[in-house]
Amino acid sequence: LLGALDGFSDAEKLAVDEMPELERYVLTLLGALDVELREAAEAFELNRYLRRLTDFANEDLSAFFFDIRKDSLYCDAPDDVKRRAYRT
Repeated sequence: LLGALDGFSDAEKLAVDEMPELERYVLTLLGALDVELREAAEAFELNRYLRRLTDFANEDLSAFFFDIRKDSLYCDAPDDVKRRAYRT
């Protein structure tokens, strides 16, 4: 998936309010994760920090978001909103 970001430029970025609902949902999850990780780090709860980060990467990103959007990345036109939001 990282290879699919080759050639990405600021001109391709989408504002959050222009993104499809799925991308906005994942950004909301990411915001909640940020709060949880900061709390765990401040409390020096490294096990909680790593567990939550790993769960997010495996469940929310890999098993959910990437699974749904990977076809958009490879099949949709370069100017398609879903593809641009995914790359943003």
